[in-house]
Amino acid sequence: MAIGRYPLRPLDVAGAYGTFAAGGRRATPHLVAKVRDESGTVVWESPDTTRAAFGGDDRSRRVAAEVTSTLGTVLPGGRPAALRTGEAEHGNSPDNQDAWAVGYTPQLVTAVWVGSDDERRLKDASGRKLTGDVVPADIWRAFMTNAHQGLPVRPAPGGSRPGR
Repeated sequence: MAIGRYPLRPLDVAGAYGTFAAGGRRATPHLVAKVRDESGTVVWESPDTTRAAFGGDDRSRRVAAEVTSTLGTVLPGGRPAALRTGEAEHGNSPDNQDAWAVGYTPQLVTAVWVGSDDERRLKDASGRKLTGDVVPADIWRAFMTNAHQGLPVRPAPGGSRPGR
């Protein structure tokens, strides 16, 4: 997902954005939060590893609020969210080989990556160059909208409504 010596996995980026979504509290990303047995008893739970990411709690909250404000968008229905899209070029060509969208609400962080393990050039259904602000962003918006059905709207970190 990144150009340079150290490429990033979607989980890495989602973990970083999770820090902003949590008001500047960093946690180690995990894929399973808890496991329950057939009676509903929790038999395993991911340990709480949260801590202030940017110095003290006040500074971490300010950084998270500023980033969220910068990345501010609104999901269908008016829910505040934050989103960043991007792409990686295919060698020296004008085409892209990777495209992504990563964003969050206070309740959920989601990273969408479109690409392949080999060096393919990405094209949309019409044969145009694929960018992160189209297909990956559309997937992200659709997923986030559906995932938030029935959830309360929470204010973005810092108490502001991004994109407004």
